[in-house]
Amino acid sequence: MAERRNATARDMIVAMAVLLVPILLVSWWFTRVPEPPVTPVDWRPLLADARAHSPYRVAHPEALPGSWTCVRARWTPKGEAGLGGTPCPATPGSWAS
Repeated sequence: MAERRNATARDMIVAMAVLLVPILLVSWWFTRVPEPPVTPVDWRPLLADARAHSPYRVAHPEALPGSWTCVRARWTPKGEAGLGGTPCPATPGSWAS
């Protein structure tokens, strides 16, 4: 029978590479997520509509940097379903359901 030799640093590096390369390739393959496309939305018409129909002052973005992009804008009239399907309060300032 042949004698068993001691493992060298080279053997340990080769063994680690054999284990790590497939693990890194599989994790890279399954974690790459494409960047979703951004569709800009013009929020100014919604702001004008909200100001026209609201009995109170409507908050809006001010002093924004030029790189800022609005991707979602929504105004819900009172009594209609808002985010999550819950209706907006019937009276202004009333947050109780």
